[in-house]
Amino acid sequence: MNKTINLTDWFWSEVKKIEKKKYDRSQEREITSYSIGREICQCGTETFIENSRNPGKMRSIMMICFLIDMLMRRKKYSGGKSGQKIYAKFNNTFRYPIIVAHPMGEEFPSPSWFVCSFFGIDKKVDWGIVSCVSKILLDDLFDWFVVEKVKYKSFEKKMLRIIDSEFKPEPKEYL
Repeated sequence: MNKTINLTDWFWSEVKKIEKKKYDRSQEREITSYSIGREICQCGTETFIENSRNPGKMRSIMMICFLIDMLMRRKKYSGGKSGQKIYAKFNNTFRYPIIVAHPMGEEFPSPSWFVCSFFGIDKKVDWGIVSCVSKILLDDLFDWFVVEKVKYKSFEKKMLRIIDSEFKPEPKEYL
C-alpha cells in the first residue's frame, strides 16, 4: 500500500503546486473546483499534465485512478447499503482523484479520455509508465479487496471489458 500512497501523495503535491501557479481567474475554475475536493474537471486534466514535473506519470496516475474509481462507483460496489460501505471504505483508504465532465456535472467521462486520438493525446502516452502505475495501483487494490473480504472477480472482468471496448489496441498489453 505504501507505493500507492507514494503515487497519490506525489499526485496531490503536484496538483497543489500547479494550482498555486498564476492562472487568470477564468482558467482557474477549469483546472479544479476547490469546493468539490478530489474531483477534477475533465477540461483541466491536460493543464495538470502539461504543468506537472513528470507528465507521463501524471497522465498514468489520472487514467488508472479514474478507471478504478469509475468501476468502484458502479452498482456492484456502491449500490445498496453494503455496497455504499465498501465504496466509503475504498474512498477513505485510497485518495484517488475523480474526473467529472464539469465540476457540477454528474457524468463521469471514460478514462480513455487520456489516450484520445481525436485530440492527439494518444501520442503523449508513455505506456511503460502506464504499465508500472497500473501494477502498483491494482496490486494494492487487490490486496485491499482481500483484507476487506470483497469479491473482486467481477471487478476484474468489468475492468477488462472496459479496456477492450474503450481503449484502442495498444493499451491492452500494458494495462
